[in-house]
Amino acid sequence: LRNLASESETPRLSKRVAHPLQHSSTAHRTMPKIVGKHSRVVEAPGLTIDELVGNVATGQDTLSVALVKVAAGTKEPFLTLHYDEWICVIKGCFVLEQEGVAPLEVPAGSTVQLEKGTRFRPTFPVDTEYIPVCLPAFSPDRCIREDTETEEGVAIASKLSELHGKK
Repeated sequence: LRNLASESETPRLSKRVAHPLQHSSTAHRTMPKIVGKHSRVVEAPGLTIDELVGNVATGQDTLSVALVKVAAGTKEPFLTLHYDEWICVIKGCFVLEQEGVAPLEVPAGSTVQLEKGTRFRPTFPVDTEYIPVCLPAFSPDRCIREDTETEEGVAIASKLSELHGKK
């Protein structure tokens, strides 16, 4: 049997077009690699901080990412940041207190941005989990804690300095 379809109905072969995100065979390729593992940097009553990326966990100062778990009723001291920080609340909520400004409640599912130079105190009315992302990475000399006169504050500051190689 003869196919009576006209040439215009015959499917045309098209040239394969490379996807814009596809690497050419000459592009430099790197293999993914494990660069570190999480490290418990703070363990205090009502507060644990596990660094996932940063100076302690991966030896990288570009940025830091951590998982923070805080018990209801915990209050941090006033902190002054020398980096930008985004805090992504996974569970619970926390309240940001600043002098001369109404407190800001940050509920689960929200992300708050704190710019370099911000002075604030976080308080936790309920059990809370959050992920802070710091740019550049957290280090004790970039986060000024106003609790170094209390025994607990001294212990936390000392451990952070030790982990970050600063005595």
